[in-house]
Amino acid sequence: MIELLQGYGLWGIFILSFLEAIFFPVPVEAILIPFLVLHPDNMILAIFLATMGCLLGGIIGYKIGQTGGVKVAHRFISPEKMDSGILFYHKYGGWALALAILTPLPYKVFTIVSGILQMNFAKFVYTTVWSRLVRITIISLLTVYYGAYIFENALTLFMNNKTIFLILVLIIAIAYGYYRHRMKTKV
Repeated sequence: MIELLQGYGLWGIFILSFLEAIFFPVPVEAILIPFLVLHPDNMILAIFLATMGCLLGGIIGYKIGQTGGVKVAHRFISPEKMDSGILFYHKYGGWALALAILTPLPYKVFTIVSGILQMNFAKFVYTTVWSRLVRITIISLLTVYYGAYIFENALTLFMNNKTIFLILVLIIAIAYGYYRHRMKTKV
């Protein structure tokens, strides 16, 4: 699927961002980053299309939650993820949506939960647009300014920095394990 969408360039970015917001597990960065390394002059349009794709997909997720409720939502999201999303949403309110967009949390869970919990629609749109715009802009700027260097030197950087890489992987694994443990104990 990713290979297919990469062939569509900017529209592939829009489509993947749209699908990611509803049910697709692959983040838009999977094609955004390689695209921007090859076409840095299209950064503004790529940011716009990724943001609008996310918004339109998010609106569909919101409407699924709003009209279908939990019963329909379980077709898209496991009951465990749904329950975790609702608890997280109750704890952080509207910030839960922003955090889901800005971090690796599954945004699609929070679009549907936003609809189920009847989040103010204007607030939903505002939060989605600004949070996604911030995330995609940061990723795009880093890619345009440093992406080619990283891609060109990835093997050298990796081979020379195996220890640092392994430490980072270990830190991420420990942080993820801690996060999962905290989420289970809060349930």
